[in-house]
Amino acid sequence: MKIAQFQQFSFASCNIRTTVDTSGNPWFQTGDVCKVRAIANSRHALTRLEQETRSAQPTAQGAFHLNREQQTLRLWAMRNDGPAKCLRINGRLDGPTDAICKLLGG
Repeated sequence: MKIAQFQQFSFASCNIRTTVDTSGNPWFQTGDVCKVRAIANSRHALTRLEQETRSAQPTAQGAFHLNREQQTLRLWAMRNDGPAKCLRINGRLDGPTDAICKLLGG
């Protein structure tokens, strides 16, 4: 697959590098997209939930997959009224992977 040079465009005052492959498919530079979405760890953005082997997701990854802020998941856990019941593991909150998949229609 031959890829052309990157082109930049501005979105939310951040420059995002993009290119188009020979088949006409657009490709975006992951690090740039993560900056716009305020994702500190780009591995969270690249993890596919269907391929996840862990039974529970840390708050940051659960929030990413549900397209919510981390604080929203914490509020759901505190109020015990969220769509997925969080697990408390050694003082941290994790969301059950199967419950997150069900919420996403999987």
